[in-house]
Amino acid sequence: MAKTYGEVHDNVINSYCIDFENGTILFNTVFFGNGGFQEPVSILFKNVMGYSLSDAIWGSCDLFNIEEYTVEEYINSNEDSKSILVDIGNCFPLKYKFNNHKELMEQIMQNNQKLYFINPSTGLGGWILAEKIILTGNISKIEDYWDKFYSKRK
Repeated sequence: MAKTYGEVHDNVINSYCIDFENGTILFNTVFFGNGGFQEPVSILFKNVMGYSLSDAIWGSCDLFNIEEYTVEEYINSNEDSKSILVDIGNCFPLKYKFNNHKELMEQIMQNNQKLYFINPSTGLGGWILAEKIILTGNISKIEDYWDKFYSKRK
């Protein structure tokens, strides 16, 4: 079962940086709530092996959530897993590092890589193959905001 990072829901991506030398991808986001409530959140992916991101639209990159899968779990639970594996195998630089699909999968497993799906509400989305994700910011403050928001609706 995928782990879902719902606490990034409605965060706006202000910028992102792909650091090839250090193998990281960093999203700088801000959650904007009612009444002027704002909370910055950084989303860091470490030990990135590959990625595919698209539809970065200036001023319109809102996150819905991020889902985390082990590669094996994703392959076993999704009909479209073959197309993702082809995408992973064809992304730069993996396309040039491995002689075949088996070598690539062995390396993914040895490095404890996970598939992170960036699911947008609008704009930027895609997937990142990385060892881990780190969220920094006051996530509990955002969770409290949503708890209050939904309790008012009852």
